[in-house]
Amino acid sequence: MLASNLAEHSCVGRSGVTHGVCRRVSVAMADADEEMSSPDSAEAVEKPLEPVAEEVVRPCGDSTQGSIASGDVLDRQTAKTWPGGMQACVLDLVAARADNGEFPCVRPEDYTDGQQQEVGKHYMLFLLQTEFVEIQTFLDARMAAFMATKSLNEDIPQKVHDAKYMYEQYYNDCRHFYLQKCLEGRDFVHRMQDNIFLPVFPMAVLVCEAKRKAGQEVMVKVRQQHLAKIDEMLWDQFNRFWAVVAHGESDQLSVFVKFVEASYVDTVKGVVERDETSQAERVQRGLRCLGWRRFQCCATCQKGADLPGCGRRC
Repeated sequence: MLASNLAEHSCVGRSGVTHGVCRRVSVAMADADEEMSSPDSAEAVEKPLEPVAEEVVRPCGDSTQGSIASGDVLDRQTAKTWPGGMQACVLDLVAARADNGEFPCVRPEDYTDGQQQEVGKHYMLFLLQTEFVEIQTFLDARMAAFMATKSLNEDIPQKVHDAKYMYEQYYNDCRHFYLQKCLEGRDFVHRMQDNIFLPVFPMAVLVCEAKRKAGQEVMVKVRQQHLAKIDEMLWDQFNRFWAVVAHGESDQLSVFVKFVEASYVDTVKGVVERDETSQAERVQRGLRCLGWRRFQCCATCQKGADLPGCGRRC
């Protein structure tokens, strides 16, 4: 309803720029979209922020959207054209929230792609417990760095460019923010909430379908007692990895991001599976011990388990 209202009425923010201009420049935005969502252009602007080994473009669940992959993780982009003028309505809504200081200004329900909605819902649980100024400063810096690399269409208001960037990159930038916090504090931000494990990043961002499915299956098995071991294993692996690559890499954060994206699921899976194996072995030892006690009891009194005279029920 709010999006439709914004589509019908102009919204003037504190800067005096009319949000409804998004609709009036939709034709011009198509040209900008062509440039900004093309694989070559995306590669050119992403690499200064975070060098990646390779980038792969493949379609998302929504046929009107595309995605750009950074390593194992999707950096999703919107499509060049959207049906029914949806782009203008969403950009108006995002711009209005930004003008009003609403946080976050991009919500999971703003997306049509189910996987992107899942990503948004995951980070909403983190955002609501994060200091607003801290994360907003980070997000603004990421957007400024991106814009500095682009030759923007001056016929399109900066507000529209900003809204488009926020829609396309908001939760991708949130992922980088929380990974940076992990590295700076040497403490992974994953946690248990209502007996549900919230990993550092949602499994929906993984490009590999098999790895995404494996991650989804193992994350629901994580319990509080696993967290200390998961942290210990991850830091031990990263420290050894960094010791090997440090001489050729000056940006520890970029290395850490790649490491987590590549190793997080396998490490968590290994900890959970070892715990399950240990529990199974303890059960087997208990059963073997119970069988030995039964033999000892019945051999001593030479009577069946249910007959009087046996000192214990076998």
